[in-house]
Amino acid sequence: MHKIKSLKEQGITLIALVVTIIVLVILAGITISILFEKNGLVEKAKNATEEYKIGEQKQKLQLAIYNLNIEKQDTKIDLQELINIKENDIKVLTTENKVKIFQDNLKKYAIVTVNKYSFKVYEDMEIVYFNEFIEEDELAELREKYVQDGLIVWYDGICNNGQTHDNNAKIWKNLVNQNENNGNLMNFDYNNQSGWTENSLILDGKNDWVKMSYLYSENMTIEIVAKPLKETLKSYTYLANYQHGGMGIEKTENTKSNEGVIYSNSKYNYISSKENNEICKIYSMSTGNNGNRKYFSQNGNINYTDEVGIVGTPANNTVFAIGTNPDGDSYKIDSSEEEFAKIEVYSVRIYNRGLSEEEVRKNYESDCERFKLNKEKFDVSNLGYVEDGLICLYDGEHNNFYNHDNKISNWIDLTNNNNDGNLMKFDYNAQSGWTNNSLILDGKNDYVQMTYMHNSNITIELVFKPIALKNNKYEYYLANCEDGGMAITKETTKVNCVGAYIGDSYKYLYSTNIIEENKVYSLSTGYNGSEQFFMENGQYNSKIMTGTYKKPDSSTVFMLGTNPSGKEAGDDRTNMEVYSVRIYNRCLSKEEIIQNYKIDKQRFSI
Repeated sequence: MHKIKSLKEQGITLIALVVTIIVLVILAGITISILFEKNGLVEKAKNATEEYKIGEQKQKLQLAIYNLNIEKQDTKIDLQELINIKENDIKVLTTENKVKIFQDNLKKYAIVTVNKYSFKVYEDMEIVYFNEFIEEDELAELREKYVQDGLIVWYDGICNNGQTHDNNAKIWKNLVNQNENNGNLMNFDYNNQSGWTENSLILDGKNDWVKMSYLYSENMTIEIVAKPLKETLKSYTYLANYQHGGMGIEKTENTKSNEGVIYSNSKYNYISSKENNEICKIYSMSTGNNGNRKYFSQNGNINYTDEVGIVGTPANNTVFAIGTNPDGDSYKIDSSEEEFAKIEVYSVRIYNRGLSEEEVRKNYESDCERFKLNKEKFDVSNLGYVEDGLICLYDGEHNNFYNHDNKISNWIDLTNNNNDGNLMKFDYNAQSGWTNNSLILDGKNDYVQMTYMHNSNITIELVFKPIALKNNKYEYYLANCEDGGMAITKETTKVNCVGAYIGDSYKYLYSTNIIEENKVYSLSTGYNGSEQFFMENGQYNSKIMTGTYKKPDSSTVFMLGTNPSGKEAGDDRTNMEVYSVRIYNRCLSKEEIIQNYKIDKQRFSI
């Protein structure tokens, strides 16, 4: 006979059931997160499956080549003999009934597709998979997008190697004639700061450039599609061959505008866009001369000069170059006035005649379609933070006005107050550089140099994750402390701390919580003339202070990751991941601080 459970026993059973369900839900949530997060199990499984398929197709190709060797009763065949492969799912790229031969790094290869997977087969029969191959009909379709009459040079970032994209290519192939007027990549490192992306070439602004060939005609047009990656008052060259002759497209000195340069009638003619260029905005630029007048076009806006006359012949058979103004066939940099270009280049086109306005617009419209030139500028109000008094906002997800970019060395201030941050000594890798929504500082030598910002009432806010903290040391997250100023720091006992120079000394407020590494924190502090506050992840405390918030010495700038001395970094660095920085020229109210925190909490899963 079954014993009837008491109400107490039933209650305990019900509680146990609820707890069990909650635990299962939590475990399910964790499991789903592990499965579907970036680099999660599902993504890894997909990658593993794809790698298996690639290996399977490669084995088919290896077997087909082995069979050719057997038929020939030899252990070595040449590339042309690949045309004899008989398997239906293996296609060898040919031209005029011969195997089409490509070359990279002085090694010849053929392209073979196995069930839509493309491989390079080198002369020694080494087989290398690559995932970027453009079919003939795709290339023909691409050609139709641009004016072809008079086109003598066309470099394209997607098809950088004739009919393929190759991230190791040292030659940028001319799609008009692959045997002439190719570009030689000079001093490139072939990484994400100096080398190929899937559709562009990045120049690091230090010493890399592309050496082209000697090209000259009395009437010419040159065009480039490029994205500036650094803000500077020095001039730099996008594309040029001007040396007492010739023409070019450049960013002007002491201003932020781009311009066309054409040497004619024994002088340089400068045609400016009259618009400031912006970091990470893609520009389609064209300059030319048709014998009657000269023009410069930037993103569809065309400016003319009534100057007539032919383009002067450049001195010393000066070649064209990307990223610098050449001297003969070498680069030329006047360090006091100009520098190498830190830019991302998508397309280069050179014509031996002056294009009409209609033709220039056709090319521009094709660039718009291909490279999404008219992307709307990001509006800071979309984030929802308090805007009144906001003078500086860095956001990891929106690190510039147009798109997130892992290559830029300026953290753009989204308030339009030009308080951009300069990334100093970053390696641009997983330990020191950009993620998709943050900036990681390695704690060794990198930091962000900001600008001078001071007001008698102020608020500074930081969202970050400490990665590896040091014992018994102050670590500066965000600071401009130099006999004045304000900071958000780690105190020696591993608690978060804020300090401000009020009256005649620094005044501090401390958290009561020990810092947890790899935990996201939203910290905020400010002073309104009588009260200092500190907010840590929703915990608010304040203290009455007397005195004026003192200006830092030497017009000391703010910095991330170190405490500055003037504009120079201090000795220590902080290993942290930064998501958001906000500075106000007034002290926010408690309600406004909580408003900002709630947004941080939702955005960054605090």
